[in-house]
Amino acid sequence: MPSIVPSIVPPIPPPMLGGETPRDPAAWPDLPWQAESVPQLGPGRPGKDGRIELCLGRGDRIGRTVIRSLRHQPPLQMGRLLHPDPACPEIGYCYLAMLTGGLVQGDRLHVRIALEPGARAHVTTLSATKVYGMERNGAAQRVELTCGPGSFLEWWPDPVIPFRGARFWQEVGLTVDPDAHLLYGDLVLPGRVTAGEQHDYAFYRSRVTARSPDGRRLFVDTQALAPPPAGAGPIRTTLPSDRQVVGTVYVLTRSPALPALLDKLRRRLAASATVGTVGGDGIRGVLAGCSLLPAGCGIVVRFLACDGPAGRAAMAAMQAGVRQHLLGVDAPLACSTRKC
Repeated sequence: MPSIVPSIVPPIPPPMLGGETPRDPAAWPDLPWQAESVPQLGPGRPGKDGRIELCLGRGDRIGRTVIRSLRHQPPLQMGRLLHPDPACPEIGYCYLAMLTGGLVQGDRLHVRIALEPGARAHVTTLSATKVYGMERNGAAQRVELTCGPGSFLEWWPDPVIPFRGARFWQEVGLTVDPDAHLLYGDLVLPGRVTAGEQHDYAFYRSRVTARSPDGRRLFVDTQALAPPPAGAGPIRTTLPSDRQVVGTVYVLTRSPALPALLDKLRRRLAASATVGTVGGDGIRGVLAGCSLLPAGCGIVVRFLACDGPAGRAAMAAMQAGVRQHLLGVDAPLACSTRKC
């Protein structure tokens, strides 16, 4: 099977030897703090520019997903590829680690993952992504996911926890073959709730752009949580006081049963809209909206949950529903029982 690594996973350039500016400023054209210097280690310095570039393929006799190529650069690191799910042994589980424990001002993360035809993978993180308070510059993350024909990818990281004063920009690019399936999850907590934080970060943007393999743009979705537009109040005042956790799920698939999957997700989420009410999937206190994406390329779900565990339960229920619908198997128990 030919490898697609050369076209989508270019070599990682050598580390910068000095200076406080990014090695490629054009890679982050929209950062409002791009020109701000950092008195400590700035963007591009050793330990500030984390990278993971991974290509997965279907490789052994029983069709399990294997690593074709892997490059990582601190503070990002990936451990061994695992196959823990007996119901779907071909799925490879990738666990990404942030060695520094969180993002600080000047951090830049780059994640590129490509699946060759027929590969199946679940990618997650070892812990929540903490974004610490910042005085200068900010933190940014770029994620690029590419799915070849017949592949299946779950991008399912732990929640993002932006602390008071945090600045975070996330740019996501999804390239999905018409015969592939991609499940993308994103969960944002309101901060350190026990310390009284409630969406007190200074800046939060997440922009997701999906394209077909020929470069045709399918959709762009920007989630701007802070700062608020002129004349508007902070997001904590516009969300219900008892539902401050924000979740987003994209299911990119050309399955002919897409309307049936949409109805299935709506029914799973509708039964738990009241705080304290627990649905059949263990979901509680979730307000959700589901819709078809443009050009019939998939489904988007956006929801509000009462707390982190409730948000996780909603994500796990959707993951299980999508897996059962597309692959005929349920999500493993471990994915449903992890806590924030």
